[in-house]
Amino acid sequence: MTVIKGHICPSCAGALSIDIDKQMYICPFCGVTFDYEYFNEDSVLDLGSEALVNEEFNSASKAYAYALEKDPHDFEALKGTLCTQFKWRSFGQIKDIKKLAKLTPVQRDISALKNAASEKDKFFFDGVTECLSMADEHAEITGQIETNDNNISRYDKEAEQLRIKLEDNKNYYDYKFSLLYAIYGSFALVIIFLIVSNLADVSFFYFFLVHMAIFGLIFGCDRFSGYKKKKEDAAVIAISTMKKEELINKNSELKKQSESLNREFIKKSKVLVEYKAE
Repeated sequence: MTVIKGHICPSCAGALSIDIDKQMYICPFCGVTFDYEYFNEDSVLDLGSEALVNEEFNSASKAYAYALEKDPHDFEALKGTLCTQFKWRSFGQIKDIKKLAKLTPVQRDISALKNAASEKDKFFFDGVTECLSMADEHAEITGQIETNDNNISRYDKEAEQLRIKLEDNKNYYDYKFSLLYAIYGSFALVIIFLIVSNLADVSFFYFFLVHMAIFGLIFGCDRFSGYKKKKEDAAVIAISTMKKEELINKNSELKKQSESLNREFIKKSKVLVEYKAE
Protein backbone atom coordinates (compact mmCIF):
# COMPACT_ATOMS: atom_id res chain seq x y z
CA MET A 1 0.00 0.00 0.00
CA THR A 2 1.15 3.55 -0.76
CA VAL A 3 0.82 6.41 1.70
CA ILE A 4 -1.18 9.29 0.25
CA LYS A 5 0.13 12.29 2.19
CA GLY A 6 -2.50 14.63 0.82
CA HIS A 7 -5.29 12.62 2.45
CA ILE A 8 -5.61 13.02 6.21
CA CYS A 9 -7.84 10.97 8.50
CA PRO A 10 -10.66 13.19 9.83
CA SER A 11 -10.77 11.11 13.02
CA CYS A 12 -7.15 11.14 14.18
CA ALA A 13 -5.37 13.37 11.64
CA GLY A 14 -3.05 10.53 10.63
CA ALA A 15 -1.85 10.08 7.03
CA LEU A 16 -4.04 7.60 5.16
CA SER A 17 -2.82 4.64 3.15
CA ILE A 18 -4.51 3.48 -0.04
CA ASP A 19 -5.48 -0.06 -0.98
CA ILE A 20 -5.66 0.03 -4.76
CA ASP A 21 -7.26 -3.39 -5.07
CA LYS A 22 -10.09 -2.54 -2.70
CA GLN A 23 -10.20 1.09 -3.86
CA MET A 24 -10.22 2.19 -0.28
CA TYR A 25 -8.30 4.52 2.02
CA ILE A 26 -7.20 3.01 5.33
CA CYS A 27 -5.96 4.79 8.46
CA PRO A 28 -3.11 2.71 9.93
CA PHE A 29 -3.47 4.57 13.24
CA CYS A 30 -7.13 4.22 14.14
CA GLY A 31 -8.25 1.60 11.61
CA VAL A 32 -10.96 3.75 10.01
CA THR A 33 -11.55 3.13 6.30
CA PHE A 34 -12.87 5.42 3.57
CA ASP A 35 -13.85 4.64 0.03
CA TYR A 36 -12.67 6.79 -2.86
CA GLU A 37 -15.90 8.75 -2.88
CA TYR A 38 -15.11 10.12 0.56
CA PHE A 39 -12.56 12.41 -0.99
CA ASN A 40 -14.76 13.51 -3.82
CA GLU A 41 -15.13 17.29 -3.48
CA ASP A 42 -18.93 17.27 -3.15
CA SER A 43 -18.76 14.47 -0.62
CA VAL A 44 -16.20 16.34 1.46
CA LEU A 45 -18.41 19.44 1.55
CA ASP A 46 -21.40 17.32 2.54
CA LEU A 47 -19.36 15.71 5.31
CA GLY A 48 -18.28 19.14 6.48
CA SER A 49 -21.87 20.33 6.61
CA GLU A 50 -22.93 17.21 8.49
CA ALA A 51 -20.13 17.70 11.00
CA LEU A 52 -21.24 21.32 11.53
CA VAL A 53 -24.81 20.25 12.24
CA ASN A 54 -23.48 17.79 14.82
CA GLU A 55 -21.22 20.56 16.25
CA GLU A 56 -18.14 18.49 15.41
CA PHE A 57 -16.22 21.62 14.47
CA ASN A 58 -12.78 19.99 14.41
CA SER A 59 -13.91 17.35 11.91
CA ALA A 60 -15.74 19.97 9.85
CA SER A 61 -12.63 22.16 9.77
CA LYS A 62 -10.53 19.27 8.45
CA ALA A 63 -13.07 18.43 5.75
CA TYR A 64 -13.21 22.03 4.54
CA ALA A 65 -9.41 22.31 4.71
CA TYR A 66 -9.14 19.31 2.41
CA ALA A 67 -11.61 20.84 -0.04
CA LEU A 68 -9.58 24.06 -0.03
CA GLU A 69 -6.43 22.11 -0.84
CA LYS A 70 -8.10 21.18 -4.11
CA ASP A 71 -9.53 24.65 -4.72
CA PRO A 72 -8.31 27.48 -2.45
CA HIS A 73 -11.14 29.70 -3.74
CA ASP A 74 -13.98 27.23 -3.09
CA PHE A 75 -16.71 29.48 -1.70
CA GLU A 76 -18.68 26.76 0.09
CA ALA A 77 -15.53 25.50 1.79
CA LEU A 78 -14.59 29.04 2.81
CA LYS A 79 -18.08 29.69 4.17
CA GLY A 80 -17.97 26.36 6.02
CA THR A 81 -14.60 27.29 7.49
CA LEU A 82 -16.10 30.57 8.68
CA CYS A 83 -18.84 28.59 10.44
CA THR A 84 -16.28 26.39 12.19
CA GLN A 85 -14.43 29.54 13.26
CA PHE A 86 -17.63 31.07 14.64
CA LYS A 87 -18.71 27.72 16.17
CA TRP A 88 -22.01 27.83 14.26
CA ARG A 89 -24.04 24.84 13.15
CA SER A 90 -24.99 26.72 9.99
CA PHE A 91 -24.38 30.10 8.43
CA GLY A 92 -28.06 30.93 9.00
CA GLN A 93 -27.13 31.80 12.60
CA ILE A 94 -25.78 35.10 11.34
CA LYS A 95 -29.37 36.36 11.57
CA ASP A 96 -29.03 36.34 15.37
CA ILE A 97 -27.54 39.77 16.02
CA LYS A 98 -26.92 39.02 19.71
CA LYS A 99 -25.00 35.83 18.92
CA LEU A 100 -22.87 37.74 16.42
CA ALA A 101 -21.99 40.40 18.99
CA LYS A 102 -20.66 37.75 21.41
CA LEU A 103 -17.94 36.49 19.06
CA THR A 104 -14.38 36.86 20.36
CA PRO A 105 -11.74 39.01 18.59
CA VAL A 106 -10.00 35.83 17.37
CA GLN A 107 -13.22 34.48 15.87
CA ARG A 108 -13.91 37.82 14.20
CA ASP A 109 -10.68 37.80 12.23
CA ILE A 110 -11.86 36.59 8.81
CA SER A 111 -9.23 38.43 6.78
CA ALA A 112 -7.55 35.18 5.70
CA LEU A 113 -10.84 33.83 4.39
CA LYS A 114 -11.55 37.04 2.49
CA ASN A 115 -8.06 37.02 0.97
CA ALA A 116 -8.52 33.41 -0.17
CA ALA A 117 -11.90 34.14 -1.79
CA SER A 118 -12.25 34.95 -5.47
CA GLU A 119 -12.84 38.60 -6.34
CA LYS A 120 -16.56 38.09 -6.92
CA ASP A 121 -16.96 36.38 -3.53
CA LYS A 122 -15.10 39.00 -1.48
CA PHE A 123 -18.40 40.88 -1.31
CA PHE A 124 -19.69 38.12 0.96
CA PHE A 125 -16.90 38.45 3.53
CA ASP A 126 -17.12 42.25 3.43
CA GLY A 127 -20.81 41.81 4.27
CA VAL A 128 -19.98 39.57 7.23
CA THR A 129 -17.55 42.21 8.54
CA GLU A 130 -20.24 44.86 8.13
CA CYS A 131 -22.71 42.70 10.03
CA LEU A 132 -20.18 42.30 12.84
CA SER A 133 -19.86 46.10 13.11
CA MET A 134 -23.64 46.50 13.11
CA ALA A 135 -23.97 43.84 15.84
CA ASP A 136 -21.40 45.68 17.98
CA GLU A 137 -23.22 48.99 17.52
CA HIS A 138 -26.53 47.33 18.38
CA ALA A 139 -25.01 45.78 21.52
CA GLU A 140 -23.65 49.18 22.58
CA ILE A 141 -27.05 50.84 22.11
CA THR A 142 -28.78 48.02 23.98
CA GLY A 143 -26.27 48.38 26.82
CA GLN A 144 -26.98 52.12 27.05
CA ILE A 145 -30.71 51.44 27.18
CA GLU A 146 -30.27 48.92 30.00
CA THR A 147 -28.04 51.33 31.94
CA ASN A 148 -30.59 54.12 31.51
CA ASP A 149 -33.41 51.82 32.63
CA ASN A 150 -31.44 50.98 35.79
CA ASN A 151 -30.86 54.68 36.48
CA ILE A 152 -34.55 55.45 35.90
CA SER A 153 -35.45 52.81 38.50
CA ARG A 154 -32.88 54.28 40.90
CA TYR A 155 -34.24 57.83 40.49
CA ASP A 156 -37.77 56.52 41.01
CA LYS A 157 -36.74 54.76 44.22
CA GLU A 158 -34.88 57.79 45.59
CA ALA A 159 -37.77 60.15 44.82
CA GLU A 160 -40.32 57.80 46.39
CA GLN A 161 -38.27 57.48 49.58
CA LEU A 162 -38.09 61.27 49.87
CA ARG A 163 -41.81 61.66 49.17
CA ILE A 164 -42.56 59.24 52.01
CA LYS A 165 -40.19 61.17 54.26
CA LEU A 166 -41.86 64.47 53.44
CA GLU A 167 -45.28 62.96 54.02
CA ASP A 168 -44.18 61.68 57.43
CA ASN A 169 -42.86 65.17 58.26
CA LYS A 170 -45.74 67.12 56.77
CA ASN A 171 -45.96 69.21 60.00
CA TYR A 172 -42.78 71.09 59.11
CA TYR A 173 -43.42 74.82 59.36
CA ASP A 174 -42.50 77.36 56.78
CA TYR A 175 -39.73 79.75 57.80
CA LYS A 176 -41.99 82.73 58.55
CA PHE A 177 -44.24 80.64 60.80
CA SER A 178 -41.29 79.17 62.69
CA LEU A 179 -39.94 82.64 63.43
CA LEU A 180 -43.33 84.05 64.38
CA TYR A 181 -44.04 81.21 66.78
CA ALA A 182 -40.64 81.70 68.38
CA ILE A 183 -41.25 85.45 68.80
CA TYR A 184 -44.81 85.10 70.04
CA GLY A 185 -43.84 82.34 72.43
CA SER A 186 -41.00 84.40 73.87
CA PHE A 187 -43.22 87.49 74.28
CA ALA A 188 -45.89 85.47 76.04
CA LEU A 189 -43.40 83.96 78.46
CA VAL A 190 -41.77 87.35 79.10
CA ILE A 191 -45.16 88.85 79.98
CA ILE A 192 -45.88 85.97 82.31
CA PHE A 193 -42.59 86.35 84.06
CA LEU A 194 -43.03 90.11 84.29
CA ILE A 195 -46.20 89.44 86.21
CA VAL A 196 -44.51 86.83 88.34
CA SER A 197 -41.52 89.10 88.95
CA ASN A 198 -43.63 91.42 91.10
CA LEU A 199 -43.74 88.67 93.68
CA ALA A 200 -40.43 86.94 92.92
CA ASP A 201 -36.80 87.92 93.15
CA VAL A 202 -35.49 90.10 90.25
CA SER A 203 -32.52 87.81 89.62
CA PHE A 204 -34.94 84.95 89.30
CA PHE A 205 -36.84 86.94 86.67
CA TYR A 206 -33.68 87.66 84.63
CA PHE A 207 -32.61 84.04 84.84
CA PHE A 208 -35.86 82.87 83.28
CA LEU A 209 -35.87 85.73 80.80
CA VAL A 210 -32.47 84.67 79.45
CA HIS A 211 -33.54 81.06 79.56
CA MET A 212 -36.64 81.74 77.48
CA ALA A 213 -34.67 83.87 75.01
CA ILE A 214 -32.34 80.93 74.45
CA PHE A 215 -35.33 78.63 74.17
CA GLY A 216 -36.90 80.89 71.55
CA LEU A 217 -33.67 80.99 69.57
CA ILE A 218 -33.29 77.22 69.63
CA PHE A 219 -36.95 76.76 68.75
CA GLY A 220 -36.65 79.12 65.80
CA CYS A 221 -33.43 77.52 64.53
CA ASP A 222 -34.97 74.08 64.80
CA ARG A 223 -38.00 75.07 62.77
CA PHE A 224 -35.87 76.84 60.21
CA SER A 225 -33.62 73.78 59.93
CA GLY A 226 -36.65 71.57 59.33
CA TYR A 227 -37.96 73.94 56.71
CA LYS A 228 -34.56 74.07 55.01
CA LYS A 229 -34.31 70.25 54.94
CA LYS A 230 -37.79 70.05 53.51
CA LYS A 231 -36.82 72.42 50.71
CA GLU A 232 -33.66 70.41 49.98
CA ASP A 233 -35.59 67.14 49.80
CA ALA A 234 -38.17 68.70 47.50
CA ALA A 235 -35.34 69.96 45.27
CA VAL A 236 -33.83 66.46 45.11
CA ILE A 237 -37.23 65.06 44.06
CA ALA A 238 -37.51 67.70 41.35
CA ILE A 239 -33.99 66.96 40.07
CA SER A 240 -34.58 63.20 40.12
CA THR A 241 -37.82 63.65 38.20
CA MET A 242 -36.06 65.86 35.64
CA LYS A 243 -33.21 63.36 35.18
CA LYS A 244 -35.70 60.53 34.89
CA GLU A 245 -37.57 62.36 32.12
CA GLU A 246 -34.29 63.05 30.31
CA LEU A 247 -33.36 59.36 30.42
CA ILE A 248 -36.82 58.30 29.26
CA ASN A 249 -36.56 60.64 26.26
CA LYS A 250 -33.03 59.44 25.56
CA ASN A 251 -34.12 55.80 25.71
CA SER A 252 -36.94 56.56 23.32
CA GLU A 253 -34.40 57.83 20.77
CA LEU A 254 -32.03 54.93 21.43
CA LYS A 255 -34.81 52.39 20.89
CA LYS A 256 -35.62 53.99 17.55
CA GLN A 257 -31.95 53.72 16.58
CA SER A 258 -31.86 50.10 17.74
CA GLU A 259 -34.96 49.17 15.76
CA SER A 260 -33.67 50.92 12.63
CA LEU A 261 -30.27 49.24 12.94
CA ASN A 262 -31.87 45.85 13.53
CA ARG A 263 -34.02 46.20 10.39
CA GLU A 264 -30.95 47.08 8.36
CA PHE A 265 -29.07 44.15 9.88
CA ILE A 266 -31.86 41.71 9.00
CA LYS A 267 -31.81 42.84 5.37
CA LYS A 268 -28.04 42.55 5.16
CA SER A 269 -27.83 39.15 6.84
CA LYS A 270 -30.65 37.81 4.64
CA VAL A 271 -28.71 38.80 1.51
CA LEU A 272 -25.63 36.97 2.84
CA VAL A 273 -27.57 33.82 3.75
CA GLU A 274 -29.11 33.71 0.29
CA TYR A 275 -25.84 34.44 -1.52
CA LYS A 276 -24.62 31.69 -3.81
CA ALA A 277 -21.31 31.64 -5.63
CA GLU A 278 -21.71 31.68 -9.41
